Amino acid sequence: MNDYLDYGISVKVSQSLGSDEGTRWITPITGGIYYFGEDEVEEQVGKFEFFHVDLESASGDEMDPWYVLDHLSNTAPFMSLFTKVNGYLQFHPRICDKEEFIGFTANLLIGDRLEILPQHRGKGLTTAVFDEIVRLFGQGCSILAIKSFPLQLEVSFKDNLDKHNLNEWQKQMALSGLESATDSATASLTSYYESLGFECLNEDGVMFKIL
Repeated sequence: MNDYLDYGISVKVSQSLGSDEGTRWITPITGGIYYFGEDEVEEQVGKFEFFHVDLESASGDEMDPWYVLDHLSNTAPFMSLFTKVNGYLQFHPRICDKEEFIGFTANLLIGDRLEILPQHRGKGLTTAVFDEIVRLFGQGCSILAIKSFPLQLEVSFKDNLDKHNLNEWQKQMALSGLESATDSATASLTSYYESLGFECLNEDGVMFKIL
């Protein structure tokens, strides 16, 4: 993040040694985004969650990607990234047909969520965080995948908003001031991710970027 000297990230990788057969191949990567002001006070201005999915090793243990990805609700939508042809695992044709796609491994990074406080949006932090996570954890991965789903449409947020029970972070995020119509909010977010180099895979909002 050399172009963002006032910002930094902290990263935590967690994995249970007792994970079952599916989740043991999925490694959560969580962290915070911090701003360092003139008074050198560290202020958290964002948070994120990614998953590293080691499908290559899972395949070596004769586990197909659907079995692994289906173990978490966060990763299940990304089963659509893969297909089987004559019994062999392949990425979706829309991915394989890309000229720059090499496809040397089935491993992937999934960007599950990225939250940035309003006053720090529009500063390129989304790209910076994606790039840094790819730098740290993307070696051996073919693609970075995300799902275009606006945070303001999440059921948990809408329920808390209706009950006037937003927590302090939700209040700071000011999601209630964003577009609430599903179609237009989703289209706007999808367009934004396309500007960052992601491509739509399907109508469910799954998007990918070749690494």
